[in-house]
Amino acid sequence: MPELSHKKLFAWQKAILLLPLIYELCKKLTKNETYNLIGQMKRAGLSISNNIAEGASRKTKPDKNRFFEIARSSVVEMITVLRPV
Repeated sequence: MPELSHKKLFAWQKAILLLPLIYELCKKLTKNETYNLIGQMKRAGLSISNNIAEGASRKTKPDKNRFFEIARSSVVEMITVLRPV
């Protein structure tokens, strides 16, 4: 299998390490948060690594930047969600 370029990106490597931490934190939240924070946190966490990977696979700079910006927005979302935790 050819080496995929996103795996070389520091941001993607860190995003992959973040995901299990998010899932562990979600296990510790109360049942009241099941339909609020937990789903939001898991989606945002997964979106970070997914969009970095997809951006890395794009051919044009505008396409790459679009997906990297979506990943960045998910980071900001995660920071906002974690604030009250």
